[in-house]
Amino acid sequence: LGISPQTLNVVHDGMSAVVNELSGTAYTQFSTSTIPMQGVKVYGKTGSTTDPDHAWFGGFAIDDAGRKLTIVVLVEGGQRGSADAAPLARDIIQSCIDAGHIGQTQNPSF
Repeated sequence: LGISPQTLNVVHDGMSAVVNELSGTAYTQFSTSTIPMQGVKVYGKTGSTTDPDHAWFGGFAIDDAGRKLTIVVLVEGGQRGSADAAPLARDIIQSCIDAGHIGQTQNPSF
């Protein structure tokens, strides 16, 4: 892609902060989840548009084994990515953990 490792580190740090730091726009939605305790680290970005109104969350998750998941959620008519799209992304990531596709689970489906 022609992107330096240093630039990628800055992007990863920023996307991690969105989900994992108190000042992050999706922190509230992810802070009470058990996703990190299941060996999964989430990185994300929230956003919104006006005229028309849409809310979105885009990101990825990586587990301790190196398995990866990419996710994009668009809520047509949504107002804020943090309130409308991030909770859906969190729930989808948790469903992928529960199904054994990523993270630690006791009953993997594969």
